[in-house]
Amino acid sequence: TDAKKFINRLLADFALITVKTEHGEFVSTTLSIGATAVQPLDNIEHVWKRADKLLYQAKEQGRNRAVFG
Repeated sequence: TDAKKFINRLLADFALITVKTEHGEFVSTTLSIGATAVQPLDNIEHVWKRADKLLYQAKEQGRNRAVFG
């Protein structure tokens, strides 16, 4: 629950950031997150693969979102 609250706040805060391009234009930013918890029998490779899969699910669903799993 705390991790989800933190991630949702991070998404909201990140969406407020604008970046000035080399042409003087301001563009908005978004963030995609795949988040997973470490399970008792996991090794780091399993965790990274699971998080990476979730990240791509978030990207497929649209901008500025997180997928938890």
